[in-house]
Amino acid sequence: AAPAVLLSGHHENIRAWRLAQAERITRERRPDLWDRYVASAK
Repeated sequence: AAPAVLLSGHHENIRAWRLAQAERITRERRPDLWDRYVASAK
């Protein structure tokens, strides 16, 4: 089953959801990259 946000058709919400999912996966799988990303954002 697809998440409700994807079924909503609201493009901005879908974009935000995809970004959040990508960030979550990166934090879990590549904490070294995530730490560098967070440090560069400051």
